[in-house]
Amino acid sequence: MSTFSTGEMASLGHVSVRTIQYWDKKGLLTPSTKGPSGRRIYDSSDVQRLKLILLFKNIGLSLSAIKEIVDGDNSVSTLKLLLTERQDSLRDQISADRSQLAEVDSLIKSLPSLDNLSLNSIDDMNSIMDNKKALKKVHIHLILFGLPLSVLEIGSIIYSIVIRSWWPFVIWVLIDIIGAGFLSRYYFNSTEYVCPNCQFQFRPTFWQSFWAPHTFATRKLTCPNCGQKNYCVEVYGVSSE
Repeated sequence: MSTFSTGEMASLGHVSVRTIQYWDKKGLLTPSTKGPSGRRIYDSSDVQRLKLILLFKNIGLSLSAIKEIVDGDNSVSTLKLLLTERQDSLRDQISADRSQLAEVDSLIKSLPSLDNLSLNSIDDMNSIMDNKKALKKVHIHLILFGLPLSVLEIGSIIYSIVIRSWWPFVIWVLIDIIGAGFLSRYYFNSTEYVCPNCQFQFRPTFWQSFWAPHTFATRKLTCPNCGQKNYCVEVYGVSSE
């Protein structure tokens, strides 16, 4: 059975030796055995785990989320779902780009004779320009409305300090709570989740989603179909309210 040193693992993963040591310290990539002098000795199963860690890391997950997923029974299924979502997103973007390019080419050819350019062509191009993945739109809306709330909250703190009264801050906190509630409700009514074990797509309750550990693309939920608790992949879902 092949074994690998810390340096060899670092070389295989194209990371530094210090990174491998750090992942060991965090319990993310612990060596199968250790030599008499405490030297780390990894085997082929550790290499497979390293591959999963690197793939999840490239997708953008945090180390703590990666550890929970790879320690579970459905790490490969979760990865497959995440990559499939990314694949679909890229295909949609490529399709939109191709359509947009065709419209631009048509417009360029029509410019010498603008009279021949139909209003439908302009409408189609505008539609393509605005064609973004629905889930990405939800995230953008959250940022656009959530960021001003945070900025104004900081401003209310500064203003309260300047006038030596906490009433402006208290009032804004109440407004902020209401605003955050509306944003949260909008977000959870616009998203659903896919179980990596049985591929079932479902919408959890608001509070189940609210308290569940999550990453930017997954949330740890119990599937109502198979009953397993996994990091389920977030997808766009039409609001039922």
